[in-house]
Amino acid sequence: MRTAFIAIGLMWLAASAFAADSNVGSPEKTGLMELYKDHANAGFAVQWPVSAGGINAVRGKLPRYSYLAFYTSAQLLQNQPLPLVHMGFFRTRTEAEKFVEDNAGAFNGLRVVSVSAAEHKRLFAPSSRDQALFWLQPAAMDNRAGAQAVLAEAKNLYMNEQYQRALNYYSVLSLVSDQDISVWAQELTGLTYERLGHREFALQTYQDLLVNHPEGSWVSRVQQRLRALETAADDGKGALRKSQYNQQREKFYWRGVLGQTYSYMERGGKTIPDEDVLAALYTHYDLTAGYRLPEHELEMRLSGYDVADMLDHVDNDKTALKRLYLDYTHVETGLNLVGGRQKDFDSGMYHYFDGVSVKYPLNPRWRIGANAGVPVQFSDFYDYMDREFFSLQTSFDWDQHWGVAAYVTQQTVYGETDRAAFGGRAQYFTEKFSTFANVDYDYEFAEVNLLRWQGTYKFDNRNQLALNYGRQRSPLLSATNVLLGQPYLNLEQYLQTQANRDYLLFHALERTSLYESGSISYQHHVDENLEILADIYHSVSSDVPIFGMEEGDLKVQSNDAEYRYSSAGLQATINNFIGMNDTATLGLRISDTTLSSSNMVHVSERIRLFSNKLSITPRVHLKYTEDKGDETAQTNLRGSLALNYRPWRNTELRLEMGNEVMRDLDEKNHIDFSYLYVGYQVRF
Repeated sequence: MRTAFIAIGLMWLAASAFAADSNVGSPEKTGLMELYKDHANAGFAVQWPVSAGGINAVRGKLPRYSYLAFYTSAQLLQNQPLPLVHMGFFRTRTEAEKFVEDNAGAFNGLRVVSVSAAEHKRLFAPSSRDQALFWLQPAAMDNRAGAQAVLAEAKNLYMNEQYQRALNYYSVLSLVSDQDISVWAQELTGLTYERLGHREFALQTYQDLLVNHPEGSWVSRVQQRLRALETAADDGKGALRKSQYNQQREKFYWRGVLGQTYSYMERGGKTIPDEDVLAALYTHYDLTAGYRLPEHELEMRLSGYDVADMLDHVDNDKTALKRLYLDYTHVETGLNLVGGRQKDFDSGMYHYFDGVSVKYPLNPRWRIGANAGVPVQFSDFYDYMDREFFSLQTSFDWDQHWGVAAYVTQQTVYGETDRAAFGGRAQYFTEKFSTFANVDYDYEFAEVNLLRWQGTYKFDNRNQLALNYGRQRSPLLSATNVLLGQPYLNLEQYLQTQANRDYLLFHALERTSLYESGSISYQHHVDENLEILADIYHSVSSDVPIFGMEEGDLKVQSNDAEYRYSSAGLQATINNFIGMNDTATLGLRISDTTLSSSNMVHVSERIRLFSNKLSITPRVHLKYTEDKGDETAQTNLRGSLALNYRPWRNTELRLEMGNEVMRDLDEKNHIDFSYLYVGYQVRF
């Protein structure tokens, strides 16, 4: 019986295979067609006989090969048993044999085969009419037919009860590096095994899928299939036995990050006595613990930071608890409940809040939810107020590329409308292009509160363009913005006057400025050692209120003030600059604002030692600034030395020391700063 085959172009492998050939680009910088279109660079492949157990055994090892390009033929997929896999390409047989030697333990039965010139020509033919070949990965090479076409053909075979041939298709697709396609194909592989009567293979496939991918819309379906298989009658009389999966699924887990940094700064100068201006110990932590059962999952998260001020003459101690919540999920239905201090942008609440979040999936793609609670901004200015909010939300994923979400939210302060808005997000992601948009419209203020858009386009593996635009009322629109510029105003007393309540939104908007910004950046990988990044940024703050006293009260006299900031930068990053496993960075930036203009240059050199466990980074930063008001000039020179040491994979020790000098060129004054940072971070 003939055996089908599928060929995989391993671009990662070609990186080492072609390193000595200066005429061939790095696979991380060059497209597959460009890299392998010459048969001289793709004359050999490595064959691997696939089996059901073999797929399950090595699927977890395949992601180590970062660049996979799958193709197969419709004719060969129809053959039995499961297909052979061709792994390549290689320029010489020696290179292919070296791969066999290095990977024999992971892939049993490897052998080197030749790729004929005729076969190579057919594989790389530009004709879009040739439907005999299916390029599965990457999507950019899908100029004939791709994974969706293979899925469609497999479904047709399955519906016509040609289960063995459908199994070949699903088994091949389960090796595709795209997670969504791979997971879906693994699930269908298990279902096809059930139809063929191979219960043990189906059990193994489902169990491996849940172990390797424990989260996703597929979990509840696969669990149902697994329990249905495990609770089948042993004696054929309908007696049920306890599911083994119920015991295997019980799992306690915990992880986290803990770190501390001691910061010290001393200031002195020509007319300033030496004095300590900063001495503080910063502690940050983020801890998660959870327990999983077949039908229930519970997770707790605690994160925040603490600042202990160690100067005698000040007291700036601060503790912020950013997250403390319990997260419960009912596995069967997908119902999710979160209670405590949390953050959920899709609710329209752009701050942390103390409250409850409820989400429920109507189907694997469509989810609805609701939130209610009290906003938290870690500010005495706002956090003492009697504020409450609630919101309704929904999200929908069309496919693996498109996703949208929408919400409506209502917020009150002392019973008065504080914020009322609707909005949402839309996002689109592919290998070459990704974009994200976010809008928030406050219908009480009748103003666009927030509008953001960003997009990234990858021309090829060497060139990438990114664009960003943002427009928002700053801070976010809220009736409490009436407090801006009035530090002694008691809002609760203020709202006891009906006239103030009637004009609350008008006066709050009057004190809220408008902020717009945009940027464009271009990243170019010249080669494996040189990367160049250029960017342009521009922002404008307008409608900035100007305050003045009128009849003994502080009021907004006009909104004519404006502040502008523009900058352009160029940065080069050079790997192995001095031949010591180092990375050098050189950057230039010019800036122009409403009040001043400046030019800046920075240079750094990171040297890695002891198998990358220790890195030493000296930095120099020089800035020249001219004030437009009084035409004075100032220089800023900063030098520092940083050391990072990783004695273990999850532990990092940091030390940085430096000095900064600010000099007023006209008056010959200067201020010196000396600083020291010492800290550690542990992940577990």
